[in-house]
Amino acid sequence: MKRLFGNFREVCLVAPLSGFLIFSGGCRHPGQSDAAQEQRARADMMMDQVRTDAQAELAEAPVEQVAAESIEVPGEDSLLTHGRFDAESELIQVPLRDLWAASLVYSPQIRVFSDLPLIRLTGIQEAKGFFDPRLYAEGSYADRDDPVGSTLTTEESDRFYETERLFHAGIDSKLVTGTEVYIRQEFNRVGNNSEFTIPNPQWKSRSVAGVVQPLLRGAGTGYNKGLMAVAGLDAEIAQLEFERQVQAHLVEISRSYWSLYMARGMSAAKRRGVEGAESILSELESRGGLDARQLEIQRARAYASERRASLLRSETAVLNATERLKTLVNEPNLMAKDELEMVPSDLPELSYSPPAMKQALLVALENRSEILQAYKQLESSVIRRELSARERLPALNAFAEAYLSGLSDEEYEEAWDDQLEHGPGYLVGVRFEMPLGNRSARAVNERRRLEQRQLESQLQTTMETVLLDMRISLREVETSFREVKATYDSVLAAREDLGSLESRKKANLLGERGDAVTDLTLILSAQERLMNAEESFLRAVATYNVSLDSLARAKGTLLKENGILQTELEVQEDEERLFSEDRDLPKYQMRMEDPEASSAE
Repeated sequence: MKRLFGNFREVCLVAPLSGFLIFSGGCRHPGQSDAAQEQRARADMMMDQVRTDAQAELAEAPVEQVAAESIEVPGEDSLLTHGRFDAESELIQVPLRDLWAASLVYSPQIRVFSDLPLIRLTGIQEAKGFFDPRLYAEGSYADRDDPVGSTLTTEESDRFYETERLFHAGIDSKLVTGTEVYIRQEFNRVGNNSEFTIPNPQWKSRSVAGVVQPLLRGAGTGYNKGLMAVAGLDAEIAQLEFERQVQAHLVEISRSYWSLYMARGMSAAKRRGVEGAESILSELESRGGLDARQLEIQRARAYASERRASLLRSETAVLNATERLKTLVNEPNLMAKDELEMVPSDLPELSYSPPAMKQALLVALENRSEILQAYKQLESSVIRRELSARERLPALNAFAEAYLSGLSDEEYEEAWDDQLEHGPGYLVGVRFEMPLGNRSARAVNERRRLEQRQLESQLQTTMETVLLDMRISLREVETSFREVKATYDSVLAAREDLGSLESRKKANLLGERGDAVTDLTLILSAQERLMNAEESFLRAVATYNVSLDSLARAKGTLLKENGILQTELEVQEDEERLFSEDRDLPKYQMRMEDPEASSAE
């Protein structure tokens, strides 16, 4: 050891100083300062206040002992069984849950959302990259031929000739305290025509170790881990955004699914209306020579033509709804088939449970992605504000360096051995720098403070918006169910009216009072009322079932209720990538658990 370090006393003087400089930057984690703790407490207080207000609102609301309701519609009812429209096309019956599961795998829109967390995660590695060790090496050769202005350089020669070979290599790194440490080895061979270069030629060896520690700006783990903390929060925010976008996409698929259900039901109702109108028209035309006037026949013909035109439009609506649903799901087997009749296999939900829905306000405050996003954005702004405050400080850096140096007229190995035979040299010092005015750093700090104030208001606005969304969703569910009940009563009344007219027609009860043609005209009007009632019922049913999924989205529990989990797939070859070098990129994916398997566990 003595031969290696020579004068051990000098090394002992430099080492403690270097250690002091490394750890003098502090180790407080970002976001743990008093200001950050105070801001977090204020945000929690805001959320607690909103929860308290929501609980008080529920407590003051009148307690309604409303039992669960349901609408009994027979399974063979024509409103629920739509039948096939095109016997030649391929029939596929699909449940909504299967379409959701397929969209999680194949939908390009969900792929767009799933890449967002991965993009944000790269920010963490990028921030950590600032602390990666850096290896460097440099070599050069110089051949100098310079005029001489002093005989002290070369005595008699008027030109100075020198060759120099220089090589140095080292490694440096930045620590989380802000400390920069470096180790460097230099070799230098010089040969010239100077009488004062001894030995000539000569080899020089120099080993250097040093440390630079910021004491104000850039010092401490709180500052240097700040970027990593912000990147981590950005990644969490992206995860929440992914969940929010997926829920919105699933609700859109639900809306298209029940729109297809409604379009098929309306088309079936219009088909029955066309058949009824053509039957009445045929009967009126057969009575044209008896008591049917040309006016009644023309009116019936107009009814039939109008219903046929409406049927064509409804069949187009079925095709459009099918295409929209296929596009949202993007399942390859569905997209590859042009002649496809897609039939929703799920029966609509026709029950209502008011008591379970009244706690949705509190559930939304705990589960909505928007609230969690706003909270984390506020937390991120606190860290950014702290970082900007540290940037306002002047730069005060302490530094220390120790070195071993050797000289030889042989080879570089001799120069290396020579440096180990002698004690080290060292230097210590400080460097101060402060921009006058410091306007740039002050402006950044003021912007961060304004952003934090804005995000405080944004958090409160988000919570109020979530509660408003919940109230609207709750009312929409209740109102749409009442609409379902009312429209189904209207359907039953219209059916009873039409049945009564048809029964009386068969019994010639109306005909006894005079004109039998009046009976047929009344039946046409009754058919029209029934068609309108059935369309209103189907529209209300579709709206109600979409509102149930929208309510789950508003509570933030749509994924949880359906067993949808977010997973990160292992890196694997993906043949769908456009560029071969991108085929090993990781990707996030949502997967849907089997509810039966989950219940079994």
